[in-house]
Amino acid sequence: MLIEGGGGRSGTAWPGRGPLASALDLRLDVVGRGRWRVVDVRRSERSALVVLGAVAQTEAGYELTLAAAPGRRWWCTDLSSALDTVVRASWSLR
Repeated sequence: MLIEGGGGRSGTAWPGRGPLASALDLRLDVVGRGRWRVVDVRRSERSALVVLGAVAQTEAGYELTLAAAPGRRWWCTDLSSALDTVVRASWSLR
């Protein structure tokens, strides 16, 4: 289940790069207890890490923040839904 919140922001999510193909293109890196950064494994230009957003585990589920829309938050009931949300948001924020 997904619950979207926060203000809207228009514009291209990742200029010059199409949307994500699938959740298979994502990697979660642990940055702390119950906190991950979402990385696009296809976009490591010059070996640079491309962080798409962050996920934090909360009492109610998982809170997702995208680098392309820092003023918006999404809340998901499970980690899998959070990754699917990154994929869907990459299409809608385009």
